[in-house]
Amino acid sequence: MEEGSTQREAAPRRVLVTGFHDWQSAAEPGTPLDPHRCVVNPSGRLLLGAPHPGGAPPTRFAGPLPERLRALAAARGLPWSFSFATLPVRWREAETLALAGLDVVVALGLGVYPPEPPTRLLLERGAWNGRSDAPDVSGRRPGRGALGAVLQPGEGPVLAPPKGEHATRVIDARPDNAFLCNETHYHLLRAALSSGGPSLVAFVHLATPPTEEAYPSLAAAVAELVLGLAAPL
Repeated sequence: MEEGSTQREAAPRRVLVTGFHDWQSAAEPGTPLDPHRCVVNPSGRLLLGAPHPGGAPPTRFAGPLPERLRALAAARGLPWSFSFATLPVRWREAETLALAGLDVVVALGLGVYPPEPPTRLLLERGAWNGRSDAPDVSGRRPGRGALGAVLQPGEGPVLAPPKGEHATRVIDARPDNAFLCNETHYHLLRAALSSGGPSLVAFVHLATPPTEEAYPSLAAAVAELVLGLAAPL
């Protein structure tokens, strides 16, 4: 039994980690990025490092998280492969993700605000089958109630909060969180329920680190969380 357990832990896993592009200051392609939006985009900074100007999807993920994930997996002898993607802040972009053949998808987005501390990671359990009527980066609105407001309470992982500077808290899906994070999570949950979809999906909300120097510790915490989620049962 012990040998079989070791074999399961060493099995290859294909893990996708997603985030969001930076929010441009206007809808026209090629317009300048809004500096404030770039600073407060933790998923983009973790995955990309530098701001992404939009247009073609990024091909280089030079942020601290990809490097940390690969280093930790290698150090622990995990034969896992990682891929990364960032999405424009537009409605229905989650539907463009290539999910076939993946084992685990962990999506990251902004969504931790005071009074939660900036070191909090929120792991959301479930997603609303609904969209708010808020405009996306292009100014387009999806129309409130484009999908029925049905909560999927049983979907999504439950993880014990780890010890350390960055603590993870599991929360139920929030009806007031019906913007692109929720839409992305709901799409991933549906994919996980379909034939050939990922075996596990998760959405992790992040706070914006107070300083640039805080990003390495955030990357380390998120990497540990991703590895914990991706570990076979």
